[in-house]
Amino acid sequence: MADDILLPEDEETYLEPAEVIERLRREFSYVNVDKEKGRECVLEGISRLEDLTSEGEGPAGIDLQLEYLREGVDDSYYVRVADDPTSKYAFLATSLVPNQPLVFGYGVEHWRERQDASRGLLEKMAEVLGYWIYE
Repeated sequence: MADDILLPEDEETYLEPAEVIERLRREFSYVNVDKEKGRECVLEGISRLEDLTSEGEGPAGIDLQLEYLREGVDDSYYVRVADDPTSKYAFLATSLVPNQPLVFGYGVEHWRERQDASRGLLEKMAEVLGYWIYE
């Protein structure tokens, strides 16, 4: 199971969340934005990372990651994008956090089908945002 990640070309200059949302709404037929769910997702991510650090584990740079998440929690959004909102597999969903890459996980069940079915959406989103796909 693999995540897909979208990053700006220079890996530093991220678009503001409002700009990301505006571009997605112009290019995709279905864009659902939920600010409260975004905040909840980021708080859950912070909690998971804090658990790792308290156990002496976690990836390199975890302290910086936590700092960015804490700074951006109130300006985060949950975003779900599709060309067909009824599709079981062809959609992308992520937490949109200021100054952070867009990370797309595909869950545990049917992850390969979801990742394969969403590939065209991922490529389109990368183009729309001027980002590249880190695999």
